[in-house]
Amino acid sequence: MGVVGSLQIDNGMERVLLDIVEERDRQDAKFGVQNHHPICWQAILGEEYGEYVQTVVDGTFGGPTQKNMRDELVQVAAVAVAALECLDRNGMPEPVGFTPGMAVGLSELQLQRRKFGECTVCRIHQMRGARYCSECGRELVT
Repeated sequence: MGVVGSLQIDNGMERVLLDIVEERDRQDAKFGVQNHHPICWQAILGEEYGEYVQTVVDGTFGGPTQKNMRDELVQVAAVAVAALECLDRNGMPEPVGFTPGMAVGLSELQLQRRKFGECTVCRIHQMRGARYCSECGRELVT
């Protein structure tokens, strides 16, 4: 059992934390230091969490092993650590209003979705040019 400050770390926790540090090192070697806007970190972390969720679903129905789930969770934790490092390094950015074409870590697809109609009831984005919701038939807000 190790001690960091007043925190006692058992062998299981030490292994987990070392795996997260090793994953952070791999990320830095592959991508360099990342200074993304929090919205971009949200997308990256969501994508990593989605991969973990997929391994759980696959594992439940005879897919990947526990190792796959563990590897994905280590990646989720490492991305969360990278986002924290970025926030500590850069602070919270000033709030800005969204305008189409603003590149604050948003992909072109996300910018395009802003141009689609949205149902105020279903909150479902509709195809460009649609006047009515495909789910409930209400008129769309554009």
